[in-house]
Amino acid sequence: MMKHKNYWFAILPHVYYVQKNGEALLYNTINGNNIHTQDFNIIDLLEQMHVKKNLGVICINEIIFTQNNINDFIKESVSKNICSFIEKIEDQPKPIQLMPVLNLQRDIEKLRKKEGRTLGENIFHYLSDIIIYLNNSCVFDCAGCGGYFNQFFHCSKSFNTENIDFDLLKRFFKHLTISYIRRLAITGGNIFLYPYFSELINFLHKEKIFSIFGIHYRNIDMKKIKLLNDFAIELFVTFPIEEKFVKKIISLSKQNNTTIIFIISSEEDYRKAEIIISQYILKNYSIRPFFNGENHTFFKNNVYLTKEDILRTTISQRKIFSRQKLNTNFFGRIHLFPNGDIKAHPFKEVIDNCQQELLVKIIEKELITNTAWRIVRDKEPCNNCIYQYLCPSPSEYEWVMNKNNLCTVIP
Repeated sequence: MMKHKNYWFAILPHVYYVQKNGEALLYNTINGNNIHTQDFNIIDLLEQMHVKKNLGVICINEIIFTQNNINDFIKESVSKNICSFIEKIEDQPKPIQLMPVLNLQRDIEKLRKKEGRTLGENIFHYLSDIIIYLNNSCVFDCAGCGGYFNQFFHCSKSFNTENIDFDLLKRFFKHLTISYIRRLAITGGNIFLYPYFSELINFLHKEKIFSIFGIHYRNIDMKKIKLLNDFAIELFVTFPIEEKFVKKIISLSKQNNTTIIFIISSEEDYRKAEIIISQYILKNYSIRPFFNGENHTFFKNNVYLTKEDILRTTISQRKIFSRQKLNTNFFGRIHLFPNGDIKAHPFKEVIDNCQQELLVKIIEKELITNTAWRIVRDKEPCNNCIYQYLCPSPSEYEWVMNKNNLCTVIP
């Protein structure tokens, strides 16, 4: 009787595998190559490979290998550097395959479960982004005011006139290890109305604290803005644009420290932004969609992700694993408001007040209670989708639109 050959079939360690509801995805985290299958026989092989004792390697015989669907799959997976397939040599041991393990240093539950382990001052390592609102005073009434800052870094006003206590602000900075901070941004209503604006700039210079200042174009003060020559400026431009301010906007756009942020709610806004960009040859600019409660179609056409969008850019294994445990959009970011309240995001609830609680305790509270930092795609419909953790973490848009997914994969 003719003896059939046997083969070792292994999934490579840089491949992310997920199977849900009879669909399976193999994703090469090095080059983005991927295979999607609904073939029961192939999924059965893949599930065998992921049985813990098999360590990603199974033995298949020549009869299975010659089945058309299996044969085609093996050839495709090998060509895409997703699997390896080698003939089994008698008396040679099974190949050793090291399977990836989800083991993030920032897994807070794991840290707290270790006996005697406290987060302590090391907790400041988690803090990377800070947004400070100096005041909430502004004489203008922009159409989206009160909504912009819930969706991206932007100024905001309030009916209660408040200014952050300057001594509180200095103490806040003194508690920080600035070297850990990736982005320090300062805005408010009209920040030039902050009574200690000049003193703040002098303090930042003295302490060598670099920051980004967010200013709405209608609040441009050409004299006071000169104080910010050594800092970065993000100039918020909303539509419709008042013509009398255009010259000031263009003048500031020519400075290397200024980025123009166009806030758009429609295709028409986008076309107007394009005309300005082209006409004045703007180089430092960004365009950010704004959900105004009525432009659902605009968002579906321009913001929602398709399957092709998700797979267009190669996603590293580290990023996929991170998205399973923390929100990569918000983790490490806090917002300090004029009354001392601290939030992980303006749309979310107050964590605590820095006039009443130490910053280290506030950070620890967010890590435990999770208002924003560890919100992941673990709810319907995302938890039933094979692209669950290939998608970016939930963003502000999902929250303001009251949707768990902004994609066309699962409507």
